[in-house]
Amino acid sequence: MFYIVNALHQRESEIRQEFNLSSDQAQRFIQRTSDVMKELKYIAENRLTAGKRRHVVACA
Repeated sequence: MFYIVNALHQRESEIRQEFNLSSDQAQRFIQRTSDVMKELKYIAENRLTAGKRRHVVACA
């Protein structure tokens, strides 16, 4: 009986470790995706602003 309980506790511990690892990986992926989106937004805004400035200068 004790062997079965011990085996179940061991398996529970392994599952918790796998879950925590998966959660950490997902959190890092989401953070990296967020960082990339911020970078792309910054680049796009700068290009749009630069494009507007060139258009204003060309029309003047």
